[in-house]
Amino acid sequence: MSLPAPPRLADESAEFVLRRLELTVRRKLDGLLQGNHLGLLPGPGSEAGESRLYHPGDDVRRMDWPVTARTTVPHIRQTIVDRELETWIVVDLSASLDFGTARCEKRDLAIAGLAAISYLTIHGGNRLGAIITTGTQVIRIPAMPGRAAGNRLLRIAATTERAESGRRGDLGAALEMLRRPPRRRGLVVVISDFLGDMSWQRPLRGLGARHDVLAIEVLDPREL
Repeated sequence: MSLPAPPRLADESAEFVLRRLELTVRRKLDGLLQGNHLGLLPGPGSEAGESRLYHPGDDVRRMDWPVTARTTVPHIRQTIVDRELETWIVVDLSASLDFGTARCEKRDLAIAGLAAISYLTIHGGNRLGAIITTGTQVIRIPAMPGRAAGNRLLRIAATTERAESGRRGDLGAALEMLRRPPRRRGLVVVISDFLGDMSWQRPLRGLGARHDVLAIEVLDPREL
């Protein structure tokens, strides 16, 4: 997906950036986030629901033994599908993103992409976390719910110290951080120019086997 040149984060409030970008990316993400995330989180949930009669083929591990003993008829305990979405965003702020020949640097566009994903996903109890890699440091921001948490994440990214010239963040290592320990199924967004070595491919495929993955490639017009 591609985004228009964003306003400079140093000159605009975070809330203004979020409002301005919402309409641009909403249509691109609606298909992924529609249905209150039931498409992202299929199958049994973690919250106990009502009991019902056992039918051949049901998972016997969900037998409701107290109800079965009381009624002398086999019952199983149903579960309520989890509806909250946990989103993790891996943001590459390597030195190669401190470059731009158009209206902004690639770094500005990467942070704007982070703002857009935050704005569209952090509602209804959904949690948002991030890993920022620069080549000089790796910043892990725990997944938390709420608009204030999303804005805090954005401010941390916007004020992250620029990497030294020529330094690249280890995108593969950042992705591995999301694979261990395993997390319940959710959404992983990777924002990078994907330059340099390809060590990120294997962990990205591994994440794609469990999560829905959205990759945002940040490029300058001269790199096309």
